[in-house]
Formats: sequence, structure tokens, C-alpha cells
Amino acid sequence: MREKTFLMTGFLALFLVACGPSDENIQEEVNTKLTSTSPGVIGKVTNGVVTLSGEVVDQSAKTDAATAVQDIKGVKKIDNQVTIALSPAPPVAIDSVKISPDDALRKSVDSSFAANGITGITTSISNGVLTLTGQTAKTSLRKIMQIVHASHPKKVNNQLTLK
Repeated sequence: MREKTFLMTGFLALFLVACGPSDENIQEEVNTKLTSTSPGVIGKVTNGVVTLSGEVVDQSAKTDAATAVQDIKGVKKIDNQVTIALSPAPPVAIDSVKISPDDALRKSVDSSFAANGITGITTSISNGVLTLTGQTAKTSLRKIMQIVHASHPKKVNNQLTLK
């Protein structure tokens, strides 16, 4: 009789240990925890494995979702498939382009050429488009283009011939 009681007690204990909470019970508790701690995250329970999905704002929120359900009785594993939302790129400030009027552009280029000893170049300007004609040494071209662009033309039409 003692052996039967001992055997029955052993089977009952084994049965209770083997039969943890059902997936449905785990699912209810997962839903409750996620609703209060991690809005936007849902969990699906299959054979004690909780698969988390949804979108959160940062890594901390993703970790918090997994932490919220890890201690629920019957949870064997957590598969955290929650994604982190990309933050929108900050707006780019567009500075207005400064285009010099024709007369101011002509004075600026001519005075800069004179100040730097650049000769033999003819400039013509129409609607902000600066056309360069004439001959210059290849070594002077960089300096000429720097001067021209510093005056803020709309466009430069370089027709210079290099010596």
C-alpha cells in the first residue's frame, strides 16, 4: 500500500511539473504585461516560446519588452523580433544662393583681376553669366577661377585659351 501511495505521489508530482501553464494562459499574461509596459509590441506564444513583434522608438524599449515577459511562468524562450523605427532625417536648411547683379559682378571681377596683376582677359556679363575670353598661363587659371567664383556669378562660361 505504501508503495502504491508513493508511486501515485511520484506520478502526480511528475504530472504537475510536466504540465506547466498552457500557451493560452501564458498568452493572456504576455498580453497584459506588454499592454502596460510596451505599447506597439505584441507577443505570440507557441509551446512556451514567446515571439515578440512590433516597432519601438529605441533599443531600450525593445529590451524592455523582452524583460517584461521573461519572468512569466511557463515562458521557455523569447524570440525578440521587435524592430526599431528609423527616426526621420532632420530638415536640411537651404541657404539662399547669392548671385551678384551684373554691374557689381563686373566691378568685383575687374578690381580683383587688377589687384592680382591679371591681364589679357576680357569679361562679359549678362544676367549673372560671366564669360571669360583671352589667353592666360595654365599656372594662373586656378587663381583666376577663385577670383571669379568669389564674386558669385550665376554661371561661369570659361572660353580662355591656355598658353
